[in-house]
Amino acid sequence: KAKLTSKDKWGYVNAKGENKIPAMYDYVDTFEGGVAVVGIGSKYGAINTKGDYVIQPMYDDLEAIGHGMIAFEQNDRIGLMNAGGEVVVQPIYDELGYLVDNDLIPACRNDKYGFIYKSGDEKIAFVYDACSSFYEGYAVVYQNDVERVIDTKGNIVMTIPEGDEIYSAMHNGLALVRSYQDNGDRV
Repeated sequence: KAKLTSKDKWGYVNAKGENKIPAMYDYVDTFEGGVAVVGIGSKYGAINTKGDYVIQPMYDDLEAIGHGMIAFEQNDRIGLMNAGGEVVVQPIYDELGYLVDNDLIPACRNDKYGFIYKSGDEKIAFVYDACSSFYEGYAVVYQNDVERVIDTKGNIVMTIPEGDEIYSAMHNGLALVRSYQDNGDRV
């Protein structure tokens, strides 16, 4: 049975309940890409599965965004680090979304959304009012109250009719769409 010994602290145990990383953190997250974000007091860092720091707890906020990439906040701007703690994108963004597939990360700069590679290179222009992550090669974007689906090249592949709304991106080749329109053929 797992028994962590520090009151009101977090640590990690294995499937046998053995303590593997001591309960010494005020905040912990699950491991993603071999790293987990941890907090001590009001500062955040990241550890590997052995409990060694890969990023020292010195940031105002950190978030694992997928595939071993970590968004960090510095001076109210967001940048990106890899699982080794190396800064790959300087903190120039308002927001970074989740890296789900295709190495493209939703990003917001100056209240407009676009997509960057995890290297930091911009891929799809920052022209949208909001966007989702890519799933199965497609993302949902919003511009001027119009909802569209784009591919990884930024091409519009579908425009959602006014009055309908996408509730999920592509999963198994299908997107969940809710229609608020009365087509007149419902009983």
